[in-house]
Amino acid sequence: MTDAELQRVLGGLADSELMRALVMAEVDRVRSGANVEQRTMRGLWYDYVKPVLSRMGRLAAKTRNGKDIAWDGLLSDYLLELVRDGLTTYAELRIVDGSRQRRAASSLAEAQADVALVGGHYPWLVLFCEKDTVWPVVEDVATLYGVSAISGGGEPSAACTENTVKQIFASDHYHDSDLFLLSVTDYDPHGYYIANSQHVQLQDATGGRCRVHHERLGMLPSQLTQAERRVKAYAPKEAGLDKWYQLTGGVDGAPLGLELDALGMRRLRALFAEHIERFVNLEARRQDLREALVDLLAWEIMQPEVDARLAELRRVVKSNGLWRRIADTPIPADLFRQAAVAGWDRINPRDILYQGAPLFDCLDDVRAAMVEAL
Repeated sequence: MTDAELQRVLGGLADSELMRALVMAEVDRVRSGANVEQRTMRGLWYDYVKPVLSRMGRLAAKTRNGKDIAWDGLLSDYLLELVRDGLTTYAELRIVDGSRQRRAASSLAEAQADVALVGGHYPWLVLFCEKDTVWPVVEDVATLYGVSAISGGGEPSAACTENTVKQIFASDHYHDSDLFLLSVTDYDPHGYYIANSQHVQLQDATGGRCRVHHERLGMLPSQLTQAERRVKAYAPKEAGLDKWYQLTGGVDGAPLGLELDALGMRRLRALFAEHIERFVNLEARRQDLREALVDLLAWEIMQPEVDARLAELRRVVKSNGLWRRIADTPIPADLFRQAAVAGWDRINPRDILYQGAPLFDCLDDVRAAMVEAL
């Protein structure tokens, strides 16, 4: 559409109507078969919505109070509204959120591939932390117990939450149970808002398939000594402070806040561990340890034989002309660049295609020679 056509068709719409119209136009484009690559919300804003607003002359519009309209915020709000109404999803629009950490509990097969030290037995239990600074602690605990985890990165992301819930529902160990959210955030108004927002996002992302129960584990003043509170307390921002203080009592009777990081890594681990064990039956993880003992000892005994067999198979391949066929196969000069653009983090040589056919055309012959040698 030309600038004039955009102005004629969309120029008379209110801000809310305009934003919904632009989002649904993009939904229609995707559903019509357009090849849309993965992108972030910022990508949707900068590549599509912002240029349209600029061409219409609406980008610099002001509110009644003379302030700039926060168009990017409106995009986020109205897209979330359309998702909640079931009219689209972040996944349909190919929106991902790389700014948030998340790890859905792995399947049993993945757990076994990790020598049974990591399990995916309890994907329905979700740990949430407000800050990436404590994410390594949360991820380690989640991996140890086999539960799911999300980092808010300072503000929950609906796209991240939707993606995580989708993985939870697809897990081999999810059986239509309710989800349980255990959150840790700063002890201040914004921390409470973030925890509640993550709860709402999780519930929205389920699409009504189940309920989401929420327990905020910390930060709480009672988790520090009085001396620690005196040293580590701070004055939160004024927004919502009075209401929050009435609900919580602040720190030692004053409207003060506490950073989540003040709890320390060891106590944070203990806090999560204590509450995880309230929700899960650890017998599945105990059985993982039993199985792991057998597997580890078996590999310990078999490893010398495996190494010897591997050396023999390499000798077979390199001694009968097969290696020459592999070595003479030209590898495209732009292979790694193509892999990077495609979003790969590794290249499996068995899966490389060149002009529609496997790059290495001797796979079957190499495999047959190895089988014969065994």
